[in-house]
Amino acid sequence: MTESKHGKGFALRLVVLVGILAVAVGVFYYDRFVLPEKNKVAIEAAYQLMVAPDEEGDGITKAEVAAAIGFAPQDEDETNQDGYTIEKYEFKRALPFLQGEYLNVIYQNGSLVKIIQNKEFDPEDVDNSMGIRPPDPAKYKGQNVEIGVAGGGGDEADEDEDKDDDSKEGGEDEEASEEPGDQEGAGDEDKDS
Repeated sequence: MTESKHGKGFALRLVVLVGILAVAVGVFYYDRFVLPEKNKVAIEAAYQLMVAPDEEGDGITKAEVAAAIGFAPQDEDETNQDGYTIEKYEFKRALPFLQGEYLNVIYQNGSLVKIIQNKEFDPEDVDNSMGIRPPDPAKYKGQNVEIGVAGGGGDEADEDEDKDDDSKEGGEDEEASEEPGDQEGAGDEDKDS
């Protein structure tokens, strides 16, 4: 029997190192090619809820969002901010030192309002964005949604009174502009022309 010139443990060390290399390549492949496709499908399923029909009339619930994505959100990250409830869904990477994608799912009164990908929640984005999921008005049983001017708007009688006030104020401005000091300024403008 011939002995290896590298020693008895050389073959064992080589097998262990090749095994570690194979695991590292497998994890890298899974992280770069398998997980992104899997996450893409889950994210697209979540975004499909923004246009999905509202069967019950209560809006899209947290349970429906979790079922569409395929896993539950991080419970400790659920926050309440300005009347909105935010749940964060993190898509972990196989390589622990890399940050994965995440979704912030925003609810109001228990129903889905908006989904934000890889971005933190800002209430102004929800208020000023066209990407908000409106409830189905024929079936919605939740809180009444009123669209109008901040502060409530008003009825037509109030608007007529406001118009009368504006015309009175305009008349006062015209009278004030006819003061002697203003007439001199008007004459200067005529001279310049």
